Amino acid sequence: MRLPLIVAFVVGCLAIASAVAFLPGRSDTTARDRPITAWPDGVTPQRIVAFGTSLSAGNAWPDRLARDLAACFGHKVAVQRVAQPGATTDWALDQVAQVVAHRPDLVLIEFAVNDADLRDGLSLDRARTRLNAMLDSLRRDLPEARIALMTMSPAYGVRGWLRPWLAQHYAQLGQIADARDLALIDLYPRWRAAGLQDAFPDGLHPTDRATRQIVDPVLRRMIARAAGRDC
Repeated sequence: MRLPLIVAFVVGCLAIASAVAFLPGRSDTTARDRPITAWPDGVTPQRIVAFGTSLSAGNAWPDRLARDLAACFGHKVAVQRVAQPGATTDWALDQVAQVVAHRPDLVLIEFAVNDADLRDGLSLDRARTRLNAMLDSLRRDLPEARIALMTMSPAYGVRGWLRPWLAQHYAQLGQIADARDLALIDLYPRWRAAGLQDAFPDGLHPTDRATRQIVDPVLRRMIARAAGRDC
C-alpha cells in the first residue's frame, strides 16, 4: 500500500473512532462521585500520594491541595507525586513499592488518559486487569490507606483523535470503583460541563488556572468530608 493510502487509511480510522466516542449517550455531564471512606473521628490525613500521569506530574494541583488541606486541618499535609508523563497502568504496576514507601493515608490514582492513547496505551481489558492487580498490591501493602480513582480532563484536536475511547476508559474506572467499593473522584463530567476547550493549549493538558477552577474545590471538599471537616 502506498504511503498516501496508508495515511488516508489511518486518518479515516481515527475519524471513525472519534465519531464513535461521541455518539449520543456519551456526553453526560453528571458527576458520579463515590465518597472517600471516612477516617475515624479526630483523624485527618497527613500524607497523600498523587499517582498518575503528566496531569499530576506537571500541574500544580497537588501543591495547592497540600496547602488547602493544611489550612483546613491545622497541620502539615504532604502531597507527594509518583507520576510521569506518558505513564500508563503498565508503568504504574511497577511503581507500587514507591507509593507504599510514602506510607500514605490516601492514594489518588489517574492513568486512564494514557491508557486510552492509541499509540502506546492499553486496551480496556488490559487496563482493567493491570489496574486491578495494582489495587490488589496497594490494598495488601497499605491496608489502612484510602484509595480514590480519578477521572480527569478531556482531550481535544489530534490528542483527542488519538484517544477515541477515553470516555470508555473513564467509565471503566467507575465500574471498578463500584465493584471494589473504592472512592471515585469524577472530574471528567465537570470538565465537559464547563466547556473550557480553550484552556487546553496543546489539546491535552489544561492550564493551571482552569485546573484551579475545576479540580481544586472538588478534591478539597471530598477529602475534607472524609475527615469530618467542612472546608
